[in-house]
Amino acid sequence: MRPVILVFLAFVAAPHACLADADPFGLAGKRVRLTSPEFRKQAGTVVEVRSDTLLFTADHQSISALVHAGSLTALDVSHGRKSHVWAGVGIGLLVGVGCGAAIAKATDTTNSEESGLVVLFGALAGGGAGLAVGAVAGSLTHTERWDSLRLPIHMGFLPRTHALGLAVTYW
Repeated sequence: MRPVILVFLAFVAAPHACLADADPFGLAGKRVRLTSPEFRKQAGTVVEVRSDTLLFTADHQSISALVHAGSLTALDVSHGRKSHVWAGVGIGLLVGVGCGAAIAKATDTTNSEESGLVVLFGALAGGGAGLAVGAVAGSLTHTERWDSLRLPIHMGFLPRTHALGLAVTYW
């Protein structure tokens, strides 16, 4: 008799357990990028998460809009912005070495054994300058990092006359 009671309690408690946590991913207050037929692809902040809707404020707008969770085709969560300092350093160093060596070779008027040292000095000087310029340029360039969130499927049971129905929602 006990298994029957446990199964009955599971059917009664399952819908309430799904409703208990309206924000299972902690999206309230986070920056997201959502895709839906109404908004296409738009970034903004989730103000509040309700059982089947998001209260969403798009970037550069002051009015929040309700977005039905069932209409979402994609949902990405921002993990902050990342600078490109190291990429700038690498590119600047390579370009600086190449340009410095080419300029030193082109301006070298001596055709002696010291011309190799002149080119080496030009490459080192150009590489240092390119490294500095690349580091500054890379630190000014930032890219937002996005993580796609898989939209889960919740299943629950609905009471019907003389039967139980199965409900499936995408959220």
